[in-house]
Amino acid sequence: MFLFLHVRARKSPENTLFVPSSVSCSVVARWNSAFLLAGLLVAAPVAMSAPPPESDPTEGEVIVTATRLATPKRSVASSTTVLTNDDLRKIGAPMVLDVLRDVPGLDVVQTGGLGGVTSVFIRGANPEHTVTLLDGIPMNDPSSPARACDLANIQLDGIDKIEVVRGPQSTLYGSDALAGVIQIFTLPGKGAPRCDASLESGAHHTETARLRVSGSQKALSYSVGISGLRSDGVSAAEVRDGNSERDGYSNFSGTTRLRYSPRDDLDLDLTYRYVDARSECDNFGGVGGDDPNNILFTRQRFLRIGAHARMFDGRWDQKVSLSTATHKRINRNETDSTHPFDAVDSRFSGDLDEFQWQNDVRIGKRDTLTVGFDRRKESADSDYRSTSMFGPYTSHLGRQRASLNGGYVQYMSRPVRGLTLDVGGRSDKHSLAEGKFTYRAASTYELPRDPTRIRATYGTGFKAPSLYQLFSEYGNRELRPEEVKAWDLGIERDFFHARVTAGLTTFRSDFVDLISFDDLTFKAENIARSRSRGIEASLWARMTPQVSVVANYTHTDAVDLDCGLTLLRREKDKYGLSLNYRSKDRKSRLNLRMRRVGSRPDMDFSTWPSERTLLPVYTVVSLSGSRQLARDTSVTVRVENLFDEHYQEVLGYGTLGASVYAGVRSSF
Repeated sequence: MFLFLHVRARKSPENTLFVPSSVSCSVVARWNSAFLLAGLLVAAPVAMSAPPPESDPTEGEVIVTATRLATPKRSVASSTTVLTNDDLRKIGAPMVLDVLRDVPGLDVVQTGGLGGVTSVFIRGANPEHTVTLLDGIPMNDPSSPARACDLANIQLDGIDKIEVVRGPQSTLYGSDALAGVIQIFTLPGKGAPRCDASLESGAHHTETARLRVSGSQKALSYSVGISGLRSDGVSAAEVRDGNSERDGYSNFSGTTRLRYSPRDDLDLDLTYRYVDARSECDNFGGVGGDDPNNILFTRQRFLRIGAHARMFDGRWDQKVSLSTATHKRINRNETDSTHPFDAVDSRFSGDLDEFQWQNDVRIGKRDTLTVGFDRRKESADSDYRSTSMFGPYTSHLGRQRASLNGGYVQYMSRPVRGLTLDVGGRSDKHSLAEGKFTYRAASTYELPRDPTRIRATYGTGFKAPSLYQLFSEYGNRELRPEEVKAWDLGIERDFFHARVTAGLTTFRSDFVDLISFDDLTFKAENIARSRSRGIEASLWARMTPQVSVVANYTHTDAVDLDCGLTLLRREKDKYGLSLNYRSKDRKSRLNLRMRRVGSRPDMDFSTWPSERTLLPVYTVVSLSGSRQLARDTSVTVRVENLFDEHYQEVLGYGTLGASVYAGVRSSF
């Protein structure tokens, strides 16, 4: 029986653009917060009446993002890192960007402390060359100049796991996936109803509170949570440059995930996440950057509804979804005694709606054909006004819109034992720019009677011009999509009866038609080219039943081919080490992490003309641990930057020194 799902959506009028005011994490005043709180109030009585569930047995690890199918890790050809729920808990950090820093082949750069603008580089590519998803919802912001994703305000609360896939993924994910895909999966509800709560307090008067209710009853599963974080922070501009004013931060977030299964072969699901953040900023990094009243307000909403139908005894899966993401940013900076001529009043608003339809047809026992279609609609507007001693400046982008339609096909085959082949192609048509065809071929092979696996991929990717690049005063309606051709080759082997696993991958990406500002035409033009190549090495070892070690090394050579110089803020060498201990009674655990980042170029704008400079090597060591006091209560401690290393990720912007935090978790 063919299942046809027709989805009709009518976008409701937006709330009046909010007026910035002091945000308290303990006050829930808007309808978004009320929606999340209502879910908690409905589910809490059920959860409190039941004992906590026993731990589920660990299942074999599967990866979804690389193929859009639940695929065993050994059969995935793409270079992929999975941060499991256990990984996230033992690290104990509050934000998604904190756990991404340790991923090989990936760099996180932030301007200052909590709330600072965050850029993610995969294999040396630009931040806008990575697609970031939340349960399949695109998180890239259409109102940003290049449609990049800023993860500065995404808390880890409510997150189940994170998958990072490196290499071009446009065949399955369309525009922007030139360097890779980061997918964040929220916690599902399962088992007997329960309520989880946690509190943490520590350095810089930082406080975090979380509450989550989850479980399942008959056909319905639910997971509803809220979290609040506030901190006095540190100066965003470097303290050693004479900046002393603290830049505080507050964040209220909520997540709802529901699944209803009226039949064994049909699932209906909903994901909703809301973020409301207030970040105190400085005017710039370096000497004189301090500003006491420069504030950025951010509001984000992510919503997805979907259906998954299994037909013909599981041989045909149909997945249909409709998602919407809304981004609003307001930056207010009035004149003050230290900056009598400087003021900023800016507003940015972006929306991205997407419809997806995916069909997975299993052919025999070894082959799967995936055919899909997606339609993406983006819109954005912005209004930037500033004054300085040089006079006023304005930049206005009226509401602009664009759409992108794409169809793709993927064929996965396991013709013989140990061999997996994966080929696919995609065609995209943009409403304002030229369309693109992308393709990808990948394979993985496990040698017979030998625990060695060989992986290889080759693919292409593209990025359509952003609305700002097309329509702003610096825009150009003749822009072409940015493109990449890339390959990687890897080998992985188990030793000592799979107690040790070592892997090595080499990669290369060639980018052409990159969009850059042309000093001659004062417009955006397809004039830049770059190349990135390197190696990624990893090691996992179970030293004893209680002790494990994870180590990785990445070498990246990312070069601007037009000038021959290393791309800004890309280090050539990065080392990572994680030591994990869990006691025999499983009540105590300890995690020690080390990250060493090599020197990398940046621009020094304190001189005229600006000059390239080199940021020095740094090593950051962090420690986290927990102890279970009772069946449902544990205490946690974490120390960030244990040895108080002084370093900068962006020239002129400060980072946290040694910081200690302690907390308690409880379930009932």
